[in-house]
Amino acid sequence: MLIARTSRNHFASVEGDHLTYLSVYRESNEFLEKRKTESSEAKIDKIMKKWCKDNFVNNRSLKHARDTYRQIREHVEQMGFNVSSCGNDMLEYRRCLAASFFLKAAQRQMDGTYRALESGEIVHIHPTSVLFRSKPECVIFNELMQTSKKYIKNLTRIDHLWLAELAPHHYKTDDEMNDLTQEMECCRLKLSK
Repeated sequence: MLIARTSRNHFASVEGDHLTYLSVYRESNEFLEKRKTESSEAKIDKIMKKWCKDNFVNNRSLKHARDTYRQIREHVEQMGFNVSSCGNDMLEYRRCLAASFFLKAAQRQMDGTYRALESGEIVHIHPTSVLFRSKPECVIFNELMQTSKKYIKNLTRIDHLWLAELAPHHYKTDDEMNDLTQEMECCRLKLSK
């Protein structure tokens, strides 16, 4: 158990689960690239299975991620788009995730729970998330899971201001909300006269 936890911590990112997955993916790619010239396809599968076992990574999930990446990359290239990487700019990567999953954002509440911004539901960070103990102010998530509580999984820490910047059609800035509140108060006062 201690070895598995140490292995998990090796890949873990303080910014969230998506960056942790990216770390696993990149390290497995690096490992595979070093061995590709030495081996056949069948031997590569065997090598990857061993790497996954040694690093406590689910081989089937990693294989699925690698296949999905390959398919998406092929489609993007067929459409004539330039494929580029953010490299090690994880801020850019997190902003991209925020722009993609803006409907699945959650804000920490005073009591330590989270409120899903789209639905208003009270949710909790799932214990398997690398962010479980850190309690960031705002996150995006991929999955909502119902057990005895509503849990959010596959999280990335974001700056809440990014939501208004990256999805202005859906979110308002604090200044815009203050202006709206003042307008509503003026209307209420006029109506009460």
